[in-house]
Amino acid sequence: MNRNTETGKTVIDNSKADAQLRELLSRASDNQEKIDRIQSAELELLQSESLPELFNYLFNEHAMLFQLLSVNMLLIDPDLRIHRILRETGDTSKFQRYLKLLDDKDTIERVRQLGQQPILAGYDPDIHEWLLTDHGIKVGSVAILPLFRHNDLIGIATCTSADVDRFQPSLGTDFLKRLATILAISIENTVNYHHLQYLGLTDGLTGARNRRFLDQHLPELVANAVHSSKPLAFLFVDIDHFKQINDTYGHQRGDEVLQQVAKLIYNQLRNQDVLARYGGEEFAVILQNLNIDDAQRIAERIRYTIEQTKIRTGEHRIAVTVSIGIAELSTMARAGDDVTSLTSLLTEAADSALYQAKDGGRNRVVMSNNSRTD
Repeated sequence: MNRNTETGKTVIDNSKADAQLRELLSRASDNQEKIDRIQSAELELLQSESLPELFNYLFNEHAMLFQLLSVNMLLIDPDLRIHRILRETGDTSKFQRYLKLLDDKDTIERVRQLGQQPILAGYDPDIHEWLLTDHGIKVGSVAILPLFRHNDLIGIATCTSADVDRFQPSLGTDFLKRLATILAISIENTVNYHHLQYLGLTDGLTGARNRRFLDQHLPELVANAVHSSKPLAFLFVDIDHFKQINDTYGHQRGDEVLQQVAKLIYNQLRNQDVLARYGGEEFAVILQNLNIDDAQRIAERIRYTIEQTKIRTGEHRIAVTVSIGIAELSTMARAGDDVTSLTSLLTEAADSALYQAKDGGRNRVVMSNNSRTD
């Protein structure tokens, strides 16, 4: 081999080596980009401060980041805790395209039978359709992630792709196992966050909001109503002759009456309304975005429902009635009023109307006539 041939071979070998090096560097760069993207996504999940924030990221940004058709989730919720959280944050309908809460034993058992390991497969509607909450898409393959915390199944997440080869059984599942763990931790953290808030602002006996919650949030709702020029009604609901119930049947039965009256009131309200135990046998109700006629109808419906219900406590069936006082914000609000003063005027007017209802014979609804003329 002459020198020119050797030189040419060396040049070719060097070119191949350079090409291989560039390819390795490119792969390394791509891998590092993927790692950075994964780590960023994990941090977003773990740093979510609320359940709606977590779901919003997972179902939207996370799905787009990893080029998924959708992320669908079935969460086990037998005590309706997650349902309550979404109801109180006003997000019940916002995530229903991607989320289903399970409280029936048959479906929960069906989820359990999927096992503990991620499942990758080409999409088969006969096998996988029940896992999807978003049915308006054409799915090619699915990745099914069981979600466990402390060895307890909390739900299942299903990632969908239009690509039939995206999720195949032959692929590794280490990343998906890690994602399932991160997601389960994030769900647990945000649910616990809401639950701690709930316990701190909830009456332990009736499950209604407590006086602390009312004192914190009523001024906010008053300010929002004034700013938006929307109506806001405030009700005081007081159980008639409650001391007599305690004296006749005992305090345990009295507590059961309070619990059931709270449920009866709650069942007459809408998602955006607020029920709080004000103290003793007295409840407060905030009705948002309702004109005064509708507010009076709801108050009358509460009164009538309780009157018609014999409350069961042990072997007893107790007849209970309530008196209700109503005040409406727009009748007393004036330009330039501060929120603290308006809040006080609203509660004082409802309290005055309640006393009129009790003085008038109880078991009635009275609308405050404390409209301001100043």
